[in-house]
Amino acid sequence: MRTVPFLRRVPADTLLFLSCVALAFGSGSLAGTVAGLAFVHDVPPAIVRGSGASVTTVVFEGFRDGALRGQAAGPLRLFARDERVDVAADGRFSIVHPAFRIEEVSVPVPPGMRFVASKNGKKYYKVDSAAGERIAPQNRVYFADETAAAAAGFRP
Repeated sequence: MRTVPFLRRVPADTLLFLSCVALAFGSGSLAGTVAGLAFVHDVPPAIVRGSGASVTTVVFEGFRDGALRGQAAGPLRLFARDERVDVAADGRFSIVHPAFRIEEVSVPVPPGMRFVASKNGKKYYKVDSAAGERIAPQNRVYFADETAAAAAGFRP
């Protein structure tokens, strides 16, 4: 059984918010340290020595359960907009914010099904097409071929 991604729209201010978070890391660190941001997965944060000064390292682990999660090594003051984010003693943090309303859902496609339609629509699409992937999981109707889709009243 294969799956196709289903993404929901993200509010327009998300990019602005992430820019503010990056700025907060850069300007909010203690003693003028510089934030080194790394968008990597499964890489533990570490203190990086350069020019005799420690550099705060922040690793964003990703979005889980509606929160941006990560870990920091080094002195750090972290804010999400105007709210201070608590950083645990081990450096872990979690930011829950309305700007992070990103949800990625894997939708299983039944074996042998090549076309999909919305039960609320009139057209059918290939399951791996952009239009087919946008159909909400609860509204999906699958067909093995175009003849079956047309027989159900859908058009290309």
